[in-house]
Amino acid sequence: MTQTHELTPEQERALHERWIAEIEAEWAPLFEACPDGVYVYIDDEHKTCNRRLAEMLGMSVEHFKRMESYLDECVDPESIDLVVHTYMKHFAEETRPIKMEYVARRSDGSTFPATLYQIPIAHGGSLMALGIISESGRS
Repeated sequence: MTQTHELTPEQERALHERWIAEIEAEWAPLFEACPDGVYVYIDDEHKTCNRRLAEMLGMSVEHFKRMESYLDECVDPESIDLVVHTYMKHFAEETRPIKMEYVARRSDGSTFPATLYQIPIAHGGSLMALGIISESGRS
């Protein structure tokens, strides 16, 4: 992994912003063709998604990229513990793909059942999350 702890906060921010731009270009075919929502998440400050996910959540891609916390804005409060536990146990500790069912929240406060497939990917020598979200039960 990249030794980002050796970077200043400004250098790390610039690096992560460059990675997001690279990811948007490299993963454009998936972002455009996937019928489900897709995101890549480095950290709360550095993330991107496809238009389908933004629409599913009732926001723009730019809003998704700027929001401070996916958990606070896009996960129903009753599902937050499940999402955090599943991420920490299976993704962060075990570094393996996960499938999770949870309740997602749109920007207007309405909710929907969601299925998330989260896959660890590497970019620039660092681990980040590729997520594919669908509305559960959607045909």
